[in-house]
Amino acid sequence: MKLRILPFLLSLALFASAEIQGQTFDDLARRALAARDANDLPQAIDLFQQALRINPRWSEGWWFLGTAAYDADRYDIARDALARCVALKPDVAPAWGLLGLSEFQLGDYGNALRHIEQSLLDPRLDGQMARVLRFHEGMLLAHAGEFDRAMASYALFAHDDHPPTALLPAIGITALREPLLPSQIPPERRELVGAAGATVWAAMSQDEAHGAAAFQRLLSRFPASPEVHVLMDGYLLVAPLRAAGDEFRRELQADPSNSAAATMLACLLLNHDDRAGALPWATKAVQLAPKLSMAQYALGRSLAATADLAEGIRHLELAVHLDPTNIDNGIALASAYSKAGRTAEARAERDRTMELARRTVPHA
Repeated sequence: MKLRILPFLLSLALFASAEIQGQTFDDLARRALAARDANDLPQAIDLFQQALRINPRWSEGWWFLGTAAYDADRYDIARDALARCVALKPDVAPAWGLLGLSEFQLGDYGNALRHIEQSLLDPRLDGQMARVLRFHEGMLLAHAGEFDRAMASYALFAHDDHPPTALLPAIGITALREPLLPSQIPPERRELVGAAGATVWAAMSQDEAHGAAAFQRLLSRFPASPEVHVLMDGYLLVAPLRAAGDEFRRELQADPSNSAAATMLACLLLNHDDRAGALPWATKAVQLAPKLSMAQYALGRSLAATADLAEGIRHLELAVHLDPTNIDNGIALASAYSKAGRTAEARAERDRTMELARRTVPHA
């Protein structure tokens, strides 16, 4: 998402008119503005630079040089010009934002985030520019590992009918909690990241039933992905029982062999403490997809709580075997071992899970 400056920002009266001293400066400034208006960016950049060497306190000129250089992809010139601009006029929010975008293009991510956030403090900021800055803020926050804040930045786009193409992989990175920029996604992971982003965007932008259906489709598409299982865990913790449960039941009525819907319905009921209600759905899920770790987890928890502890442990052990990186699997198995009086095994599994959590959960 590249912000183009000339079409909608250069006409704004952002600065007080500069007093032009001297015929040479007056001529250079006039010619620079004419070149800018004609979209002759190389000529405009050169003339603005000449004029600013004569009058370096021409704040409007630093702004014009910065915007022309940004549109010409000369981000080093844009950064330096906009830094001079905000030093002279610190209350001009668009200059802070464009400075941050220039720094983003140059890989200076820490300063880029700081200056973009400075710009976004101004409620008068142009709406289109605010959208571009929020998108970049989200990418930078995810890159820094601040995934919850990044997702909040993307909330601005929740009601778009057609989200920007670059938004879905950016949301996918955030949802999967990977500290990357979209350009850094390995080729072999682009399909998964894009699908995760589309799923989370659907949940953000549509009603609860559509969100449930989107997550069910994601699990159907990537049943063996540990990252998808973690994403499902997070979704199911907050999913509303009635809306999501009704959607999963509709899916199963339409297609009784839908293992993803059966699994998610069982897990949803477990999260709402309905272990007895979860048991038949978890049983069906395992029958349909015995190698799906979430299904084994759901059946193991249901059996351990309602019917057969030993059989529940067997299914939880299968869940851990299928997905040893899932913390919920380990916690449930350690709890079942403890309930069965298998103290040493409970301690060993608890220690393994705690070590896994230390390695995978970022520290504050």
